[in-house]
Amino acid sequence: MSPAPLTITANSAIKTYGTAYTAVGTGQTAFTPTGLQNDESVGSVTITASGGTLAADAVGAYTLMPSAATAGTLNANNYAITYAGGTLTVNSAQLTVTPNAASRIYDGTTLPNSTYSRDPANYTISGFSEQ
Repeated sequence: MSPAPLTITANSAIKTYGTAYTAVGTGQTAFTPTGLQNDESVGSVTITASGGTLAADAVGAYTLMPSAATAGTLNANNYAITYAGGTLTVNSAQLTVTPNAASRIYDGTTLPNSTYSRDPANYTISGFSEQ
């Protein structure tokens, strides 16, 4: 009798730039097995990423690849196991720049915008962190 086919696919994930992605490594459950027989289960899978897991990794798409499935209740000898990758998508973080309130007594002239816009003390910036 030949082994049953079993495909283990890394689940795709999305994160925002500036945050870390932690479902990488041994024992993770960020995968989907297809083809298990007799209500058997996979205990854990090692998942590696081509990038994107660190908070400072650039916006873009990275490959998540499963490997090294360990037995839950399945006997690996009964399966022909293949692995399929997923995608880790790193989205842009939202950056908000809000000018602080400015006031002056009306004197018929305009607020000196070029001077005002150059002073970072006149703005509140949120969603930005230096890595």
